[in-house]
Amino acid sequence: MDWSDRIGRRIKLRDLHILMAIADTGSMAKAAAKLRISHPAVSKAISEIEGTLGVRLLDRGSQGAELTAYGEVLLRCGVNVFDEMQQGLRSLEYLSDPNSGEVRFGVHRHHSAQPGAANRAAILQGASRRSARREAHQSGGTPDPGVARA
Repeated sequence: MDWSDRIGRRIKLRDLHILMAIADTGSMAKAAAKLRISHPAVSKAISEIEGTLGVRLLDRGSQGAELTAYGEVLLRCGVNVFDEMQQGLRSLEYLSDPNSGEVRFGVHRHHSAQPGAANRAAILQGASRRSARREAHQSGGTPDPGVARA
């Protein structure tokens, strides 16, 4: 098993969340209270990550826990992972919203020069205004200046 397989199967989002809580509170006991889990569970999670990575993430002392240089690097990675997850969840929410999306209209060249072209532009603009999360696009024909294009 190579390095990336070993880490990918052993480090969990929960572990990164625990490390982030320790960094935020400065103590494993306070992190446990904040996360509403036991102190031994926090200690075990950190110990397992350290074992998997083969580096010490925290300097533990009577005053609490402080991140080592390795812990700082993993913390930055954890913050990035959670930021990406949050962005991904926002994207999923957007995709699942029935009021969002894209509407495309095709127009034959012959008809785009007809007097109705201005009406089509007004309809497309109105559709875009009624739903700020929808875009209207016209393809084919002569582009109308007020119509959003892909």
